[in-house]
Amino acid sequence: MRKHDDIRRLVAVELDQPVDSLPDALPIREAVADSYALVELVIRLQEETGLQISGDDMRHVESVGDLISVFADDGSGRAGRAKA
Repeated sequence: MRKHDDIRRLVAVELDQPVDSLPDALPIREAVADSYALVELVIRLQEETGLQISGDDMRHVESVGDLISVFADDGSGRAGRAKA
């Protein structure tokens, strides 16, 4: 089970940022340099968590907290489906 804080640490590592510099309310466009970097981040998170995230799930991601919630499976969000 991946908790909200575990996903936040993964995001921080991938973005080479301190965890405390990535509050939930931070717009994702401020946290990630460009759309290519966001795609790379999502792919890494999918690899790390074993979850497959749909484009529909990603359309609703506007903040760091939204992104974390997509991958967290601790009841804090809407975790994607496990890869088959």
